[in-house]
Amino acid sequence: CIVPELFEKSKKLVLAVLDYVEKHNARVAAGSVVFESVTVPVYRAIGISIDYPRCEDGELDGMVHPELQGKDFGELKEGGKLFMTFAGDEKHFYRNEHKVPKDKGSIFVLFVNEAAYYEKK
Repeated sequence: CIVPELFEKSKKLVLAVLDYVEKHNARVAAGSVVFESVTVPVYRAIGISIDYPRCEDGELDGMVHPELQGKDFGELKEGGKLFMTFAGDEKHFYRNEHKVPKDKGSIFVLFVNEAAYYEKK
């Protein structure tokens, strides 16, 4: 689904990048060799997917925790709230439980609550 707020943020980002490239090219064409220093966070996949809580029969038994919803690229810390069951119980993130080795470093979530993941069994 297209989320209007994210669409607008993405559009704004693309336009800012294009403005930057245009200014950079103008400086290069003018003979300026002074470049701006820019940093951007870089994320890499660790090949681990964490499924939603499920009943014994494999049916969905929970949802993304409200405090995690909308937090794509946010850090998921040990013991952080991950899911909430339909009965209201909170499920927390623990590396050992979710098979995330410590050598993977800090964990950042993405694709939080994407509809395509609901049917994973």
